[in-house]
Amino acid sequence: MSRPAFDYRYSIIPGGAVTDPNVSMRDLQVLALLGRHTDKKGWCWRSQVEMAAELRCGRATISRSIKRLVDAGWLEQEALPRGRTVHVKGQQPFSAFKYRVKIDREDECDAPSAGDVPNNGHPRDVPENGQEVPIADGHGVPIQTGTHRRTPFKDPLNSLAPADAVENAMVASLREGEVARWPEFRSVVDKSWPGGFPPKDEVACRKQFDPLARERGADLLMACAQLHGDEERRIAEARTRGAGKAMLKRPSNWLREGEWQGYIPQAEALAAQLAEMATALGRVRRSLGDGIFRLFRERMGDAGLAALAGVTIEPKAHFLYTRPVQRTLMERHSGAIERHLGEPPTFTLVAERKAS
Repeated sequence: MSRPAFDYRYSIIPGGAVTDPNVSMRDLQVLALLGRHTDKKGWCWRSQVEMAAELRCGRATISRSIKRLVDAGWLEQEALPRGRTVHVKGQQPFSAFKYRVKIDREDECDAPSAGDVPNNGHPRDVPENGQEVPIADGHGVPIQTGTHRRTPFKDPLNSLAPADAVENAMVASLREGEVARWPEFRSVVDKSWPGGFPPKDEVACRKQFDPLARERGADLLMACAQLHGDEERRIAEARTRGAGKAMLKRPSNWLREGEWQGYIPQAEALAAQLAEMATALGRVRRSLGDGIFRLFRERMGDAGLAALAGVTIEPKAHFLYTRPVQRTLMERHSGAIERHLGEPPTFTLVAERKAS
């Protein structure tokens, strides 16, 4: 049997969450997923889009579970900057977060009580000299001082190496093909950044791009580069005449200094919007059929077509819709629909039809 791409050995989560009535099975699954990636202080940075793909659910489901976990006290979240702007609650349409799994809460302390701690400072069931721990039948478990138990085999997927190190090695090996996408990244910078890509910076930039592409993927780097270029262009256009030419950072320095990471929240949000758009377009295509779908797409574009989610068609060009705006969109193209289907279309509001 083949081994999965990632074989995480453990997940660090608070035991009390398992029996918390306010935590659903999906919430517990999200908490365990975050627990696979926490650092020594419990913090981790995970994309909700990636988490939704891993758990095979919608991004909104992940967002709701995170909110319930935060409200229940098992999780903390902290907003990350958006581009060059520090996140301000209530003033930004979206933001990325880092999360911390809370092992202990203020109302749940695992410290031993005074009755459990003898005068020598050790708990009563732990011997001072490390010889044995007595149990009910009089037998004990020997404790070998100065040793550390390890697994008897040397499988890297089951070793005691930090989970992050194993994961990063696997991700790097799986993303070797991302390095070959360097020409795409260079083209994005050349087209979107003011002044284009400086030829003298190509070698230095390639050295920064290769490891980052293996670690985070070329698509993310290209999305961040596009957003940075758009922002720099807006700044250049807003600059007053005669103020002089601004000194633009070289792409190699932009990657090396980590400035690209400030655009991750925007890139992730755009990716989520595109995913939602693709889902809506898929529904419209299944309900209308390929012919009408292509006709509407040529005339409305993807944004207008996605607004038709929920519209269905019956024989003889009879369209059923759920919102008035959908009828307005279709009526604008009723002539093209008639030419395509060979008969004039009729429109019926689903709620009115059910009421009748």
